[in-house]
Amino acid sequence: MKYYKSKRNHIFYRNPMNQFEEWFLYAKDMGVMEPNAMIISTLSTDLHPSSRTVMLKAYDDRGFIFFTDCKSKKAQHIKNNPNVSLIFLWLELDRQIKIEGTAKKISLLEIFSYFSDKSGGMGSWINESGKFKARLILEKKFLDTLLHLKNSLVKFSNIICGYRVTPNMVEFWQGNEKTLYESFIYTKTDKGWNITS
Repeated sequence: MKYYKSKRNHIFYRNPMNQFEEWFLYAKDMGVMEPNAMIISTLSTDLHPSSRTVMLKAYDDRGFIFFTDCKSKKAQHIKNNPNVSLIFLWLELDRQIKIEGTAKKISLLEIFSYFSDKSGGMGSWINESGKFKARLILEKKFLDTLLHLKNSLVKFSNIICGYRVTPNMVEFWQGNEKTLYESFIYTKTDKGWNITS
């Protein structure tokens, strides 16, 4: 079966990525500000947690993609410990999605393909690197940088790193005005996804 029915007769997809897409597109349609903003938490080598907001740049059946400066603290944390968590918090909708999984660098081809198609992508990276500019300036910087690096994917990938977070647990949380809430937890198994509510 494609769908799962909860004890309260709410219908959910059996695949969490399908469910994520439904909630994500709904958040966009409802005018949620920056619906692709997500909090990523990583661990240092001495197991100190660190959290910060990044922007979801793409998603597919394999997971969630974001970009960052290769020299950033989160990139160093992921290099030493790929286990991360993500949080999407949409207060306007009383909804939250929590993801636990592993982060792994995406291929050079995927990085180049993304930035060739998305003129806003480099702006996100420059912002995270502490070089905030106006959007038009960011887009010009992106185009100039892309032209400069187009024949050197290796050099390009040394500046900006793309990661895909492959989930092994996804929790969808839905609140309501009566303070009751419902949550669905998807847990990855050898046979697929197990759902509890």
